[in-house]
Amino acid sequence: MDNKWHKEALEAVGTLAKKASILNKLNKAYVHSEDVKLRELIQLVQTELERTSNNPSVMPIAQMRNGVPTASKLLAYCESVVFGGGHNS
Repeated sequence: MDNKWHKEALEAVGTLAKKASILNKLNKAYVHSEDVKLRELIQLVQTELERTSNNPSVMPIAQMRNGVPTASKLLAYCESVVFGGGHNS
């Protein structure tokens, strides 16, 4: 499986940026990926990010347990695909 879009999603959840920039990166991965699970997780993260008042330019969304709880699931999933399952969840 090509993991290019998993890497794009990893970058998005770990970056400090405005919501629009993060949503654009996630949307790009969503549109281009054929991985159904990745697309489902991205869609949940996008919805949570749009609803949260947390500021992703101060804290990466992967660390926002209250505002974007699915981001940590997306992070773990993408790490397992990109790094071959060696990540401890």
